Amino acid sequence: SYTEENKQQVKVQEGDHFSYRLSINLLNQYLKLEAKLSLQGLVNLLKDNPDLRIEIQSHKDSRETANYNNLLSQRRADGVANYLESVGIKSSRLAPIGKGEKELTNRCADEVNCTENEHAQNRRTEFLILGNDKAK
Repeated sequence: SYTEENKQQVKVQEGDHFSYRLSINLLNQYLKLEAKLSLQGLVNLLKDNPDLRIEIQSHKDSRETANYNNLLSQRRADGVANYLESVGIKSSRLAPIGKGEKELTNRCADEVNCTENEHAQNRRTEFLILGNDKAK
């Protein structure tokens, strides 16, 4: 379990899935300070549960080519993993995966006219609890 910003205690278990709208530079993988601060709850969770493993899934909107979006979303997932490593989380506990534009949350696929806000809904990073290494 961990405590979110609003001080609410949250319990997690294998298979749980949660999402952050991280502030990442639009054209690269670099996390802004705001993103690092919003990840503090996850950092605390991982530090409090040193055997917990997570998958980091980065998603991109449908603008640009599918190949570009796959590559950029992988770099973004790697960027989140690199940040978590920089604050003391072992890389063996992190599985960064770029999803590109494969799992859009709305109608904004290729050739669909959408607002910037609608596209932004598809740019997200999600975390999946994979389990606890001690369980193996």
